Amino acid sequence: MEKSTPQTLINGNLNIQNLDTGKTHRTSIRLEKVEWDALRRICAKNKMSIHAICSHMDQSSNRYEHSRTSRIRCAVLQYYFNRVIEYELREEKKQQQGQSQKREQSGDQNSARNLTGRTTIA
Repeated sequence: MEKSTPQTLINGNLNIQNLDTGKTHRTSIRLEKVEWDALRRICAKNKMSIHAICSHMDQSSNRYEHSRTSRIRCAVLQYYFNRVIEYELREEKKQQQGQSQKREQSGDQNSARNLTGRTTIA
């Protein structure tokens, strides 16, 4: 007898608005709990309803996935992927600034030395 795996997908109803015509239709998508949580956080951050966010994700010219659910999943993943890249770039910039400050400080110390390597008295 085969064990059945528990269903982890959660069904959610959405009102998707056609951004060109303004017409709205009801549909449903199935996402994992973590995907719903991530989607809700995106909505809160952007101060938009889940319906509005999903309408934009579904009709974005940047999305080429074959189904609405796939377009929304990939848009959520892309959102967080972009945030990771932004974070990494900020961290790299901080490191570069720290290194240039260290070079400037060591340059200040070296400028007080004469050619013999001894500190000069000003």
